[in-house]
This record gives sequence, C-alpha cells and structure tokens, in this order.
Amino acid sequence: MPTAAASAYSLSSFLPLIVIVALFVVMFYLPQRRRSNQLKKMLAGLTPGDEVVLSNGIMGSVVKVGDMVITLQLSEGAEVKVQRDTLTQILPKGTLKSL
Repeated sequence: MPTAAASAYSLSSFLPLIVIVALFVVMFYLPQRRRSNQLKKMLAGLTPGDEVVLSNGIMGSVVKVGDMVITLQLSEGAEVKVQRDTLTQILPKGTLKSL
C-alpha cells in the first residue's frame, strides 16, 4: 500500500513534464491559433477594391472574390487568379498607387 509520501513523490516527478507541456501550449499553440483567427477574419472581410499582398510578395488590387480563388489586378490589363490561402496582408487604400 503506497504511503502519502510515495504518492507525493510520484506527483512531483511528473511536475517538470507538466510544466514543459504548459509552456509548449502557451508559447506555440496559442499564438498560432490567434494568427489563424486573424487570417480567417481578414479573408471573410475581403472585398473587391482591397489592395493585398500575397505570401510571395506580389501586390495587387482585388477584382473578384470567390470561395477558393481571388482575382487580382496587378496592372492595367494584367489579372491573375490566386488561391485565397496565399493572401497574407490587406494594405491601406492607395498604397499601390504610391509605390
């Protein structure tokens, strides 16, 4: 029959593992979840006319928003279709004209 001291010792031997798991959750999981939620909100509010930056650095103005694909105007007469997941940032209005 285990004594109280033995059960307290076994609990304290797991304490470093519990602390490491808690630190992992705080340092990695929660910030990633926060970024994911911000990206979802950004994509949900995307409208034609918004100026955006893609993950590869390409900048353009949104022409059409679909479920999986966004049509961007890079310059007059140059439009491309890209996946929504490649969007990383929405720029303030007029940014592309000032470049």
